[in-house]
Amino acid sequence: MKLPRFDNASVLVIGDLMLDRYWHGITERVSAEAPIPIVGVKDIEDRPGAAANVALNVASLGAKVAIIGMVGSDESGEVLIEKHTRPHTHTRTHTSTRAHTLMTIRCTHTHTHTHAR
Repeated sequence: MKLPRFDNASVLVIGDLMLDRYWHGITERVSAEAPIPIVGVKDIEDRPGAAANVALNVASLGAKVAIIGMVGSDESGEVLIEKHTRPHTHTRTHTSTRAHTLMTIRCTHTHTHTHAR
């Protein structure tokens, strides 16, 4: 399947700008209170999510992209704006001191087995 050319396209993305945060770590035990793994976070990875992710995907196809959205005046908003500065992407954000930047946190882990002897 051949993709169409996007290098002459201009696309406007309007929507929720979100920060997707991934916590990567290792699970060595399960909580005594509930069957929930206790994860020792070793690495944190931030990626643009929601409309910000759509804009970056369209830009990766070669289109010129403009994105309009709102972020909060907070650490997540600063990270999102920094991560969204890419070639072929023009970002126009409204920063609000009364709102918080949308963020999802996903925790990924590997399990280490400990065997009692």
